[in-house]
Amino acid sequence: MKRTLVFLLVFGLGAVVSAQDLGIFEEVTAGNFFGLGARQMAMGGAGIASSMDGAAMYYNPAALARIYRIEFQLGLTHQKFSNESSQNPGRYAGFNSLLNKADIDQTKTRFGTINLTVPVPTYRGSLVLGFGVNRIMSFDRAAVYHLIDDSLGNRIDDYGKEFETGSIYLYTAAAGIDVSPNVSLGLALNVYSGKDKFNYTEIFSDALRPSSDYAYESETAEDYIGASVKGGLLARPNAQLALGLTAESPLAWQIKQTFTDFEGLSEVEYDLNRPFIFGAGV
Repeated sequence: MKRTLVFLLVFGLGAVVSAQDLGIFEEVTAGNFFGLGARQMAMGGAGIASSMDGAAMYYNPAALARIYRIEFQLGLTHQKFSNESSQNPGRYAGFNSLLNKADIDQTKTRFGTINLTVPVPTYRGSLVLGFGVNRIMSFDRAAVYHLIDDSLGNRIDDYGKEFETGSIYLYTAAAGIDVSPNVSLGLALNVYSGKDKFNYTEIFSDALRPSSDYAYESETAEDYIGASVKGGLLARPNAQLALGLTAESPLAWQIKQTFTDFEGLSEVEYDLNRPFIFGAGV
């Protein structure tokens, strides 16, 4: 069985790939940016023209040239996820709904950021090198449902749970340099790497028809790796205005997927191509 994944990215071109369907219903890397940099996140993700710390390696490497001393950043991420499901009673005619709600919580604290920026002594202008590891995607989520219906001694019990966990980390080496008093250029070499694990459980029982009872459990694990190059420009016409432009090369993901259920283990490897991404900020 084949599935087709279609990506529509702002300032980007579409990309279409196909891969074997092994139980994952959506590609988790699509539009799953977790957030990077407290200052940039507080400004709604605006960092292309305003970054002045190690997060510039991600948003606009040209902005590294605005860092004038050695800086070291270390950070953690904390995510708390809650899910509650409910269904209207009356699923089965003549049955009373004894339970139609369920909830689940998931809390994760992880390593989030380690960035080092080092200005290089220059005769004129600025040259800054940066090295960093940042958690840019989170796959952590959970969902559950539990329904119990009863009628004259017959009970139907239906339970299901999804539990997913994982991350994508971005490993970056970058440089920003002043090419004139008001213009800086930057370049970042990026390696993306991470894992995702998805577990699904479903249990169904019918007291009067035990032949319909079943229990199903599966696990899908994926390993991701990819690389790209990102260039940036930062222009400062005056002290009150900054203009940033960025362009990131296509990202070719290499993905290894393993699926396990009662039928055994299946493995597949496939590529996923993301198009050019262009950005601008003022």
